[in-house]
Amino acid sequence: MLTLISHSPSIASAEWIRAKIKSFLPKKGGPYAVERSLVSGLRELKIPFELNPTIFNKNESRDTVHIISGIEALKWAIESKKLGKIKKLIAGPTLVVSPLDHNKILTSPEIDVILCPSMWVKNYYESKIPECKDKIKVWYAGVEIPNTKINDSRSSHHGLKCLIYDKNPEYNNISRIEEICKKNNVKSETFNYGSFKNSKYLNTLANSDFMIYIGKSESQGIALNEAWIRNVPTLVFNNKVWTNDTDTWEDPKISSPYLDDTTGTFFTEDDNLEIVIPNFIEKLTKYRPQDTSLKLYTDKTTTLSYLSIIDEKYEKTN
Repeated sequence: MLTLISHSPSIASAEWIRAKIKSFLPKKGGPYAVERSLVSGLRELKIPFELNPTIFNKNESRDTVHIISGIEALKWAIESKKLGKIKKLIAGPTLVVSPLDHNKILTSPEIDVILCPSMWVKNYYESKIPECKDKIKVWYAGVEIPNTKINDSRSSHHGLKCLIYDKNPEYNNISRIEEICKKNNVKSETFNYGSFKNSKYLNTLANSDFMIYIGKSESQGIALNEAWIRNVPTLVFNNKVWTNDTDTWEDPKISSPYLDDTTGTFFTEDDNLEIVIPNFIEKLTKYRPQDTSLKLYTDKTTTLSYLSIIDEKYEKTN
């Protein structure tokens, strides 16, 4: 059976306690989104699994254990693998920022597969721990298919609605974007990252015609996937550079690894917003983000990809 773990299995550990506290908070973050998607996909595919078991028999063995997040959990799993209690150990994608973190724990020989949420993260990891190149695989989490009716009436330029997602405190043109939207007969609502409930974001998306996304970098960009599954095209500010303390990494799609011609387009600091935004509005009807999302980014489709990466036999049981 597949075992999924997102925090230490020991109820006495600080990691276990923090995880329980976070479970009651409205903003749960990336690790929760990954866990939710994988659990949903496995249930839909009727794949047997267990999630965060808290009591372990010392003599009990497990087949495949996946540590989604939690360094203490990963340390426990590595020791269990050394004792022969785990056959296959999967790690990631929300364990570390840099593969050098925590004394390069990802290079432990007991780990069989290291999951990364996008190609640029994989390339970055490989540059830091080239000895693990064959273990590093790209896997991204999916999003729920909404029950609400999808907005598909974008033939008119009048009465359009735009959600502005501000995730970059260093970006200074939000007020200008709001003014340009107003000038083009577009109602806009700005969401500042960390200050709203995800439910409000999703409800606003359901009534938006497009989104302007201002961030720095995204390892995957689940908020963008949530827009696409609701058929909301995205105009994304392209930063192209990720920074972490003294470390940097460049990639042409670092601000949205999965953006393509069907889901939206990029703009940069050098682009004229007075031209970019109206041009994007003019071409709204050419984008088909929901079609792409239903093929690639649902809980089911991403879980199928996951199963093929960790062990094909799980996919065959469905």
